[in-house]
Amino acid sequence: MLSIIFFILLINNLIDFGRVNWSIEKNAEFWREQGRISIEETWKKRENTRIAKNVILFLGDGMGVSTVTAGRIRRGQVEGQLGEDFITEMEQFTHLGLSKTYVYYLNFL
Repeated sequence: MLSIIFFILLINNLIDFGRVNWSIEKNAEFWREQGRISIEETWKKRENTRIAKNVILFLGDGMGVSTVTAGRIRRGQVEGQLGEDFITEMEQFTHLGLSKTYVYYLNFL
């Protein structure tokens, strides 16, 4: 039992849980710079006028908005970035649509 506790403590010291100093976000200039960078990236994008030959459809069971958001935040924190500002590969698609479906079933017992 003692060896398990020691092993857990050892692993926790070796894992980097991301950025620790969040004081940079308190500066308004930080957010202005982030906005400027975002606008410049948007201006660089060019409209795709070609005709699509194929369509890729991803179906993700259990990938609700809250689950995707939690995964995005965690991935950003693990990579040492701001968790909320991290953008996943799926969110970088030029066209993305989300659909929520509900299934109701009746218990006839």
